[in-house]
Amino acid sequence: MSAFILKPLFQHLFVLCVTIFLVACETELPDNDVRILNESALPTEMTWYAPVDIPIEITGGQGGYAVRYIQNPESGMSEELIGEFEDVNRVELAVVHDSGNTFRLQGVPVPSALLDRNLDSAYWIEVTDGVSSIVVRVEFSISDVAIDELETFVSFAEGEANLRASSGPGVRGKTVCEEATEVEPDPISVAQGTAYPVQVVLKLSTAVSVPVVFDVSVLEASNVERVARSGVDFLPLQGQLSFAEGVTACSVTFYVIDDSEIEAIESLSVSFDGERNIVGDLGVSIVNVTINDDEPRVEPFDLEYIQSPGDTLAISFEIGAPAEKEIFVPVNVSLSETNLEDADYSLNPASRIVSIAEGESSGVFSISLGSPMVTAEPDPKLVIEVQGDSSSDPRGVVSITVNSFNNTDPLDLDSGEHAVAATEGADSLYIATDYQNGANNAVRIRRLSSFGEAMLLNGAEFFELGVAGADFAVKGVEVISMSNGIDELALVIGTNINYAGSLWGGTDFVLVRFSIADDGTITELSRSQHGSESDDLVESVRFFDDQGLVITGSSSGSALDGEAVIAPSGQADGFVYLFDTGLGLDYRRFIGDDSDNVALGSGFTDTGVQVLTSDAQGIEVSSFDEDGFVDSDLPILEVRQFANYDFGGSDNYARDRLAFLVSSEYGSDLSVTPSLSKDIFFYDLTFNDSGSANSLFSIASSEDDVAIGLAKIEDKEVLGIAGDTLGEFQEGASISGVGGRDVFFASVGIQGTPSLGIVTQFGTPGEDYAIDIEAVNDEKFLVLWKENHTSGDGTFRYRIAPFAPDGTNLAPLPF
Repeated sequence: MSAFILKPLFQHLFVLCVTIFLVACETELPDNDVRILNESALPTEMTWYAPVDIPIEITGGQGGYAVRYIQNPESGMSEELIGEFEDVNRVELAVVHDSGNTFRLQGVPVPSALLDRNLDSAYWIEVTDGVSSIVVRVEFSISDVAIDELETFVSFAEGEANLRASSGPGVRGKTVCEEATEVEPDPISVAQGTAYPVQVVLKLSTAVSVPVVFDVSVLEASNVERVARSGVDFLPLQGQLSFAEGVTACSVTFYVIDDSEIEAIESLSVSFDGERNIVGDLGVSIVNVTINDDEPRVEPFDLEYIQSPGDTLAISFEIGAPAEKEIFVPVNVSLSETNLEDADYSLNPASRIVSIAEGESSGVFSISLGSPMVTAEPDPKLVIEVQGDSSSDPRGVVSITVNSFNNTDPLDLDSGEHAVAATEGADSLYIATDYQNGANNAVRIRRLSSFGEAMLLNGAEFFELGVAGADFAVKGVEVISMSNGIDELALVIGTNINYAGSLWGGTDFVLVRFSIADDGTITELSRSQHGSESDDLVESVRFFDDQGLVITGSSSGSALDGEAVIAPSGQADGFVYLFDTGLGLDYRRFIGDDSDNVALGSGFTDTGVQVLTSDAQGIEVSSFDEDGFVDSDLPILEVRQFANYDFGGSDNYARDRLAFLVSSEYGSDLSVTPSLSKDIFFYDLTFNDSGSANSLFSIASSEDDVAIGLAKIEDKEVLGIAGDTLGEFQEGASISGVGGRDVFFASVGIQGTPSLGIVTQFGTPGEDYAIDIEAVNDEKFLVLWKENHTSGDGTFRYRIAPFAPDGTNLAPLPF
């Protein structure tokens, strides 16, 4: 640096101003000293290839100014003036005189080859009036041009042009390329429908002096649930987007097809590849575009059905408004939820596209099920989604379970008592029956598959328990656990012999625990015998997952299992046994008052079990704690009934609600029934602070009706009731003729207040009897019933009827 410059420096004739980290420092000088008026305008950030043109206004001093751009420190500069900076300044600029006291800092920064394009350095501006001088040091950074404020998610409505990307607030302050602003909004006709132009904008951080070119692709999206199809939902595009000198925003224009099809949101991608530009590596940018259908939406629905092979089911649905033109609704099979083979069903229309005509607001499609079926899965499912095949956006769902239980051929079972139990998921159905073996009765267990086919036990048709000289009678059978292909059963039988190490007197009951493997191997795990010194009559056997096995009945004895746990109150008392889930005894006790009592059935609470006991007034319901004592926190409820009634079973259908059935000639107010015969009354008991017992409805024909049991499908919020009738529930419904005995199934909805649904009467022209009912697979009910027919060898003919939750007979007989 010349002495001319150094002398003023050391004599403090100027003040050094340093601009650091984008902040410019204003230099305070006497008004008559030379200085830069707009010093803060000196650029501290620059972009390669972006032109620099900054005015520099000078004031003070003697006039006749000279202004110079100093790229790098010059000889003679002080360390204070040089300062510290990271990189050698490679930006070549120049100062030119504009007019008067205004100069301009101008130039185009061009990077050097093979050197780092990111630069942090400094430059100096020298100003002199011929008498005094100042030098201003400016620290700056410089980098490549960048993509500015990229919207990575953009949404368009199908059926309308959208060119706002080139003219809206998103490009305010930008210079937009002409080709983007000259696009007309008019749609074009294509084979699939009408295509509308839409635009996705790309913006640069600053204008540059050379063209910037991006390779552009409009293509199907990846890693999304619903992909917009190239050539179907949009017109594909491969091309280039060019930014001319000075342009900072430009849009790619492509076309979205309106195919009049009601669809879920679909996705495509717009790719901008700028890796080959001279201005720097702009990389690859992806904009995710969603297309929102503009058609009226399907009104949401969720339907569940259980059907039989050979059925055809029609499904109608509504859209939110009448169609302004013909529109199309896709119907898709959910592959992730369907295990019904393709060969076992067909959809109509076969195209799986439902047409809704202009002005209409509903559509319909149908499903036909094959018969016989090739699907090997039990109770297979077919799940159909309307408007969209993604789990996040189907507007309507139809779930169809196909009943696989097909036992239309009668079973030649044994006479006497019967009980039915089914595994969770209906992998197996177990039937326990009495069998008259000479002068004595034995017990046989049979196993059916979920298709109704007989399965072997220990290689034989049935497994038999019997002892010469003894009588066995089935009282109940329950599945108590399933694990790793092993079912465990609890079988309760009545007997008059010592079968498990003790005979308490009269007729006892024996609890036997079995395991059954997938291959049919049956193994006895334990047995225990229980009762009093007199006959003990078992009325109910129930297994509750949280409590265990509850056995109720009546006895005239004075002790249970040799111990008077709670002394009996009358000539005959009810009893209750609670066994844990492993069939270990928790407690046993009598229950009753001074009248004759029978413990008819049971339920459960959060802390124990409930027992329904007959007394002189009717039926009393008591709750017990885990130790077998009356739970004082819950009310004891009484339902009045005359003595001549039949108890039809009980079940809990909500946390504090218990339902039970009574067949009687007298209603809850003890008035005689209109038919002067037995009707079935549905009692609803609520166990809140005060408690209540109400008869909600009756199941009544013109003659006697008797319920034999009820079962619950919790997920469907429905109870199933099975029983016999001598009348008919609808005119012409009787199969055996009025006065003859038919079987019936009734569906009861338990969402909110229980309400009676369909009552289905079925059977043969002869006398028929309901035996038991079981809920299986959370989908259907199975009713075991028998025909009044003997083959001459003491065996009877039995059938198992499957019912849908709504009361539909899934395998009706051709009578």
